[in-house]
Amino acid sequence: MTVELMHEFDIAAPPDIVFDFLLDAPSVVTCVPGVTIDEVIDESTFEGNLKVKVGPVTVRYRGSGYITAVDKDKRVATIRAEGEEQGAAGTVAATMEMSVAEVERQSRVTIRTDLAIVGRVATMGRGVLQQVSNQLVGQAARKIESRVLCSEKGLSTGIDAQAPPAKSVAAVPSSSPGSTELAVGALLKGVVVSWLLKTCSKLLFNVERFAARTRERIDG
Repeated sequence: MTVELMHEFDIAAPPDIVFDFLLDAPSVVTCVPGVTIDEVIDESTFEGNLKVKVGPVTVRYRGSGYITAVDKDKRVATIRAEGEEQGAAGTVAATMEMSVAEVERQSRVTIRTDLAIVGRVATMGRGVLQQVSNQLVGQAARKIESRVLCSEKGLSTGIDAQAPPAKSVAAVPSSSPGSTELAVGALLKGVVVSWLLKTCSKLLFNVERFAARTRERIDG
């Protein structure tokens, strides 16, 4: 089965920077959920795996991908990817043409994919494949934008783009004199209540022992 897919998404970064990132094929494909890279041959060639759920079926493909054409003036590049289904007689082949255009001071990425699938996934139908691809591209677009923006920030400010973001810590309000007094008062109240409970328990225990001994003497 062959399917043609079209996707567009915007990135708030200059087109040249976005296009340069898209030319790093291994970095781009690892933005796609379920993709793992086994070996990076160079910036335009890689080998890896794709694990994806299509309807009730989860499939895993092993294959390779590489950039076949680049036009930097027009900001257009083509990636070819091929893979074989693991544990079943299925194959997948995709040719993706990526283009970047400037729209309202940001970048619009357009991806046109010619997809050829043989095997279990092909039986799911075009509608299911379109839905799954929309989800994958949507998640990949957000990750691509995040990486591009981090890279651009690192280049412009000298910040290490690979450094992990700082963990957010919930702010704790500073204590005022009134709140401190309330806290101390609550603590003292707790201590007093605890002492009273222990004292009453001991007193009750002694009373019960005295009553038991008295009954023994009377019975004796």
